[in-house]
Amino acid sequence: MLKVVGDHALDFTSAIYGDLLYQLLPSVQTGDWHSNNYVLPFTFTCAAALEATLNDHLVAYAFEEYRLVDYRRHAEALLSMGLRSKLDMVVPLLSRNNFLLRYESNQYQILVKLIRLRNDLVHSKSFFVECVKLDETKEKIVIDKEKNERMLKRGLRSVEATNCRDFYLALKSLDENFFYPLEAHRLSDNELIKSKR
Repeated sequence: MLKVVGDHALDFTSAIYGDLLYQLLPSVQTGDWHSNNYVLPFTFTCAAALEATLNDHLVAYAFEEYRLVDYRRHAEALLSMGLRSKLDMVVPLLSRNNFLLRYESNQYQILVKLIRLRNDLVHSKSFFVECVKLDETKEKIVIDKEKNERMLKRGLRSVEATNCRDFYLALKSLDENFFYPLEAHRLSDNELIKSKR
């Protein structure tokens, strides 16, 4: 998608993700991360699509607001926010504070789950564990099995094919309920956004 503002254009790189996800969706209709090799890549692609979409719109907003005078500085400041912050700020910012996300909506909650899952998987952290000396030749490594199980349950083991479909539909909802009406100057209350007034 190409956005033209005056004599400048911005090629929305996020547009490629929608087609890709649509093509991959039939491959992730059943199974979980362990039995279906497409579930995790699909989940990562959904997260990349969300971030690319938000980034494209935030850069376009900065250009429209500031034009060539420091637009890049403002765009970089907006892009430096975390993914969850970008999601939370994009509706009020782009609607000139006339609309807010419905934080209680199912679609918003699914996008938050996608972000949390992406962060857990992409920014996985390992720490040293205590080793206990049993005797001169043997050491015992003490592992917190409950902690590991919680991390797996929250991360990898929580990804199923149904999540993939939900992630895809939530991304579509963001486009259909906010970005498309925004471009057409037809924002109104719906399942994802509400008027601030």
